[in-house]
Amino acid sequence: MDIVKYCILLLEEANQVTLPSFGKFELKFNSVKKDKDTYQILPPSYSLYFTQQHNLNDTCLADVIAELKPTDIEKAKELVYQTISGWKTILKTHQYLNIENLGIFTAEKEKIIFNLSENSFTTYKNFGLPPL
Repeated sequence: MDIVKYCILLLEEANQVTLPSFGKFELKFNSVKKDKDTYQILPPSYSLYFTQQHNLNDTCLADVIAELKPTDIEKAKELVYQTISGWKTILKTHQYLNIENLGIFTAEKEKIIFNLSENSFTTYKNFGLPPL
């Protein structure tokens, strides 16, 4: 089962989702602004930020999975744990992890760096307006 769709659901509803022992995503709204270098007016948009934190133990994601699947909360917690463990293993062995509809993680020593992909769900939330 793919937990990413539940992560996206939480991001859309609560503007954040915590991945226990991995990190936290936050979805932030950006108002219309003027680019100082190009003098273009940039339309409103959303940005997705990732903060690596190892001590998080939030069960909100598992709660949502248990409610929507429906399944037992312990099975949902185990699913989240196994998925994140798999992601960590991939990052340790390949230093690169692409999560569809979110972005790309790269590992540099003990640090995880996140880059938003062009196919991220946030690109569809950016109102489709071009810069002026």
